[in-house]
Amino acid sequence: MSNELVSPCEGDIILLNDLSLWIVKGCFHPRGYIVALPRIINGRKIKKLRDMYEVIKRYYAHFLKFVPELGLKVPLIPMKFVKKLYSSLSTKCIKGIDRLQDICTELLEIIESNCSIECGITGSLLGKYYTSSSDIDLVCLDKPKLYDCLMKLRKEGILLPLTERTFSSELIEVSEGLDRGVHIKLITSKVLQGSFKSHRYTLRVINCLRLRDYLGPYDVVMRVPTAILKIRASDYRTPAIIMTDIIKVPLGEYSASKADRSLCISHRLRYTELPKGSIIIIHDALLMIKKDIPIFNLDFSNNITMIFP
Repeated sequence: MSNELVSPCEGDIILLNDLSLWIVKGCFHPRGYIVALPRIINGRKIKKLRDMYEVIKRYYAHFLKFVPELGLKVPLIPMKFVKKLYSSLSTKCIKGIDRLQDICTELLEIIESNCSIECGITGSLLGKYYTSSSDIDLVCLDKPKLYDCLMKLRKEGILLPLTERTFSSELIEVSEGLDRGVHIKLITSKVLQGSFKSHRYTLRVINCLRLRDYLGPYDVVMRVPTAILKIRASDYRTPAIIMTDIIKVPLGEYSASKADRSLCISHRLRYTELPKGSIIIIHDALLMIKKDIPIFNLDFSNNITMIFP
């Protein structure tokens, strides 16, 4: 590899020896490996998670390994296959190259100066496969009162909300797992996704330390046909750790059946900023149980819908 990797971060991109581009996912990476998903394969851009796994199963099945800390099979990329790492937090846009880079530079400067945080770029700008209409994808490190600062920028009209019209075309490409109507309602109220100078932006706020207590090995990993939960506390960070009350979960003989609270975990931006009090209905839910705590993995559950308060 051309540059030494100390600790991969959600949002980083790796270039493999076969010149495919992969996005680094999650906070846990076994020593000597990187958990990542394919983004550009033979010039083809892959956006949906299920399509990524289809590519992996067809061309990179040897990367799939069960990771007890995650409770499922994930693609583990051995370091010897990595040609280059693109670090998201240490990479900025470059002013003067084109209009998108200029707008990205301005947006970074506004967020960093107003909120006193460290940010970088990810997505197509980091991987250098962007077009003039690409999103501006940012990654920032979490800090106290950061979300309040972003909300202030929204109220001041600097960060504008997305509308159904501006998001509907992309929804066809990215919608999966989450009911489309729910996705539209959520996306138009998010601060972490919006519009700046007529360009869509996304902003991931990384905080990995909170996940440590909820990593495996797990006592039980299972699928349940339907879980119905009520959101007690949402999360703006990645990974999102969402506190929920259990309304209905068929857990059978396991001791967690006595629990009245659970967690939902996701590394996807769509599951951040969920309205408190919403009912979340998860079909074919992936459930891990650790020390009698039910933990639902939203990213690998098959269909999710919500009823808003």
